[in-house]
Amino acid sequence: MKLKLVIDSDSDDYRLFKTTISTVAQLRKTAVLRFTTDRLIVVSTPKTAASGAILSGDQGQLWCTIPRDIFTLYNVASIREQNAIAMECQCDSLVNVLRRYERCNHGPLTIKLQSTPEWNQVHTGIQQGEENKPMGNPICALSCAFTEHLGYEDSGKEVSHVFKVGVRLLYKSQDARIVEPMVNYTKLLMFQLPPVNGEYGSKFTSFVKRLDRYATLNHLMIYGDRNSDRSDEGRLRLLVQELDWKLDVQWRGPLEMIVQDDQPSAVPASEPGLVGNVRHLNAGTSMQIEDSEMDIEATDIGNVSTSRPSTSVSPQEQTSQVFIKAKDWKVCSKLYDSFEEVVLAISHDESCVLHCSLDRGTVDEHSTKSKERGQIIYYMARSKPL
Repeated sequence: MKLKLVIDSDSDDYRLFKTTISTVAQLRKTAVLRFTTDRLIVVSTPKTAASGAILSGDQGQLWCTIPRDIFTLYNVASIREQNAIAMECQCDSLVNVLRRYERCNHGPLTIKLQSTPEWNQVHTGIQQGEENKPMGNPICALSCAFTEHLGYEDSGKEVSHVFKVGVRLLYKSQDARIVEPMVNYTKLLMFQLPPVNGEYGSKFTSFVKRLDRYATLNHLMIYGDRNSDRSDEGRLRLLVQELDWKLDVQWRGPLEMIVQDDQPSAVPASEPGLVGNVRHLNAGTSMQIEDSEMDIEATDIGNVSTSRPSTSVSPQEQTSQVFIKAKDWKVCSKLYDSFEEVVLAISHDESCVLHCSLDRGTVDEHSTKSKERGQIIYYMARSKPL
């Protein structure tokens, strides 16, 4: 298998790459990087196997999509379908390399997958003559190389830096188990959240973070419905119904609803054909790496009102509600603060999805066609039934 990427820090596309990796690093220590012919997919979930190499579970999954054309060179080759290469990576290590790269007088950053045989041997005994035996998943390195200019670029010296980030390659069977969650579209409401830098951004941030102060809170209900006065606007509420106290936090500002096109009953939240097809990577087992030289009083907070709920609202034709873990909602507040375009989708009594888009402008200055956007999607399964 071969992997070589080149990206320039002077381009806006580098910001997409850095933002995605940094966002994952803030939420999780590890992530799976899945390189395919068309894009890089970053997957992270809080549940890991004892080996640290296999991700499983369906709560709090973070799926990020980075199009291949953000790189000036994108060379990925393997014997698996779509040339897939999957590996587990320590996010902090990769972010530290990017920070070091940004402090230099910029040239391109080259990332290559390199074999590291010395990292794959472990001495299993102390008896003389006993051979070293390889570990389970092959451990390799993402070699990150760039040049730093000292002094003036014309007359100064150049220093080459190479940093190696350890990664653990995933076998075909392990990669196949990492499947994007499905969203049930039969009863789904979607809301375009106010931009964080817009008129209502600061007030909506207060709404999202209203429950962060309650450290012992386990579950909360996300309740959404259509505004009876205006069909193109929705309403959003956060309800707490614990044993000893109840709370109802309502968003009183504008909230745009997104009208669904005809959708299958259950599909991934990412665009059809974008991320959904990558879960069928079931071919190839080779791990050979080639050189890649190729009870609370009612209060008001801005447009947020909090009060005791009177009674629970039964599901209606235009309502969706679901219980999720309070910790998952705290992750949503972090993601909302980081992106301009955010969509919240509520699948009744099944799941909640936060979809963040990263705009990349148009193909060129004379074109109106937009480039493929980067995506960060946070899937939250219900924590308990209604």
